[in-house]
Amino acid sequence: MQKCKINAVIDGEIVVVNDEGIPDFGDLQLWRSEADGQLAFYVFDILWLEGFNVMKLQVEERHQLLQAIIPPGNRIIKISEQLDTEGKDFF
Repeated sequence: MQKCKINAVIDGEIVVVNDEGIPDFGDLQLWRSEADGQLAFYVFDILWLEGFNVMKLQVEERHQLLQAIIPPGNRIIKISEQLDTEGKDFF
């Protein structure tokens, strides 16, 4: 498998994924080894790509950029779901 280097600034968070595959942001403080769950990096957004500020693009376009640069089937880096709703409506 050929690796490529991508110059990007992305927004995301490292989480612990439990045995059911559910991410838990709070469990990271207690994590010591794989016995406590697998680590994953959930990517929320992309801010810069190859020296270009992409923050003015629509969120859907930035999500497409993430899909283009994150290898499909990656078990460590995961792209967060995009919800088509306002925050307060979601909660």
